[in-house]
Amino acid sequence: MPKVIFRNIEKSDLETIRQWRNSPEIARNIFSSGVITEEQQLVWFESVCRGERGHCWFVESDGQAVGYASQSCAERAGDTYEFGLYVGNQAIANGGGYGYAILFNIMQEAFETLHAHKLICEVLAFNAPLFISIRSLECRSKAILRII
Repeated sequence: MPKVIFRNIEKSDLETIRQWRNSPEIARNIFSSGVITEEQQLVWFESVCRGERGHCWFVESDGQAVGYASQSCAERAGDTYEFGLYVGNQAIANGGGYGYAILFNIMQEAFETLHAHKLICEVLAFNAPLFISIRSLECRSKAILRII
C-alpha cells in the first residue's frame, strides 16, 4: 500500500482540485453534475476554511498530488461520519492502491481519532474500484443506489 499524506487544502491547490473534479473520470463517479467554475471552487474553499464541510484534505504521496478526501459528521450524536474521496491524478489512479490507501487513512481517522461508531459513504453502483476497496477492508454495503 502506498504511503499517503493528508494535509489541509491550500488556496494554491484549488485549480488542481477543480480540474480533477471536472475531469470525465471523476465527474462520472460523483453525484453532483455540471462543470465547477473558478468562482464556485472559491466559494467551496471558503466554506472549507470556515469548517462548514468537516475535514477536507489534499492527498499527496512522495511529493506528488494524488487526490482529495473529506469526512464530516453525519449525525448530531457525533458518532457517525460520512466520507468522500477520489484519486484525481489519473497517471497513478488505476491499480496503484492509492484509493485503498486514502480509504484506509479515512477509516483510521474516523475510528481511532474521532471514535466513530459508523462510517458511511454513498457510492454509485458502477464505481467498482471503490466497492472493491471498501469490501477489502471488511466493510459491508447497507444498500445499493442505482441512478437511472
